[in-house]
Amino acid sequence: MTNDANIADYFVGQAARFPDRVAIREQDDRLTYGALHQRTSKAARVLQRNGVVAGSRVGIAVSSSFDVAVLTFALWMIDATVCVVDFRSRLEEHNRITEAFGLTHIVQARQPAGRALYKAVIASEFWDEVDSLEDGSAFTPVRPRHPALIGMTSGTTGTPIGIVRNHGTFISLSAQYTGFGSSDAPPSSIALVQPLQFAAPFHRTTTHLMKGGSVHLLPFLASAPEIADYLLRHAIGQAFVVPSQLRGLLDISAGGRKPLLPDLKVLDAGGSMLEAQENIRAYRELTPGYAVSYASSLTGRIAALSGEDVERYPGSVGRLVFRSEISFVRSDGKPAETGESGLIRVRGPAVADDIVGVARAASDRFEDGWAIPGDLGQLDENGILTLTGRASDVIIRGGANVFPQEIEAILRNHPGIGDVAVAGVKDAVLGEEIVAFVVRSGDVKATELEEFCRRALAPDKRPRRFKMVDSLPYSGMGKVIRRKLVEDHFPE
Repeated sequence: MTNDANIADYFVGQAARFPDRVAIREQDDRLTYGALHQRTSKAARVLQRNGVVAGSRVGIAVSSSFDVAVLTFALWMIDATVCVVDFRSRLEEHNRITEAFGLTHIVQARQPAGRALYKAVIASEFWDEVDSLEDGSAFTPVRPRHPALIGMTSGTTGTPIGIVRNHGTFISLSAQYTGFGSSDAPPSSIALVQPLQFAAPFHRTTTHLMKGGSVHLLPFLASAPEIADYLLRHAIGQAFVVPSQLRGLLDISAGGRKPLLPDLKVLDAGGSMLEAQENIRAYRELTPGYAVSYASSLTGRIAALSGEDVERYPGSVGRLVFRSEISFVRSDGKPAETGESGLIRVRGPAVADDIVGVARAASDRFEDGWAIPGDLGQLDENGILTLTGRASDVIIRGGANVFPQEIEAILRNHPGIGDVAVAGVKDAVLGEEIVAFVVRSGDVKATELEEFCRRALAPDKRPRRFKMVDSLPYSGMGKVIRRKLVEDHFPE
């Protein structure tokens, strides 16, 4: 198929080939490709009854990942644009997103309490109408002329930022996932624990359904033992986990000599950086199919660490993926040399087509034909990419750039620290001062940590304050939210 194809054409083709194969399973609910095609076709017709036409921009704000998948392919069949919205968000947020992205409809759980700037489609009423619809004939996807997806990257506060992908770009993005981590054919099944409101599980779900695989959607709060049991019991071929889930699996393996999940062809970890030793342990103790995925909503997958590279370069994110082009720019705007850290810039067929909303100064923007995901990194002479930090996280203390991830890696070596995050807070003299937010695993004191840092870190990298906290705020994809730590503990 060409880049003029509708993404839904791929799914429809798989339904014709494998009508009796399980397409998607969420707890006790499951649908074969044939049944999913019929339900998706009915959903497309009911969406049209609700005024959705080609070019409509429709928000999906429902808690069931199962329903998100059905609505997504139904909207693509019509040539409407999908925007997955956090189902926990309220009317004010829905209206803000509507104004920023031009939404026409939002499918949501209940009637909005107030004036909505969009047409609300109530999920329970919608599915009742789908179930009662007699016309179950196949809906033929139309040739796309409008964007396929607007993905949000700004979370639930502040001005929304939307990453726009057309059908052709999304198909190129999906091609990056095909056969990832294995030279064989793609695994026949994938397990996901995160809801589809996040980009990584959304892309993996739609890609797997385009390939004819079976998607298993586990409960978001599933424990590591439950995840491991499910993967083994259902002979899952591929799984995607975030760092907190991976660490839970490592607690189970606990240095075992035999892989905990030997039949898992690909265990894909993403969301935020992992420690080098964690990568080595996952490769040895969980599965030789362990792989680290480095991607962004703006660029798609950029690099991957897999196979023997996990032990050779455990602190890196591996090698560039198919057809990705990368360059690095220093803080003075000049190109960085090989092995020198700089702002990462990416080009390739999977890079998004546009940004709606307000582009960020430090990330999620286009510049001189390059996409800027906001990370800092360096490429060595062997083609190995190592991340050195986030441009937005850099602390500028007295004119010197300090990278929080470097300090965190050192502090995690202290036995009295269970978890840690480093951030900058405003300082009248130095501009910013370094603060370490520490979750203790013992009765460690700030004076002890100060002494530890004096031995392990250069003077301009040492935290001058240590704030003991009960826990750190993490996003659903396992990224620590430094901004919230600063706002909560050092309000202006």
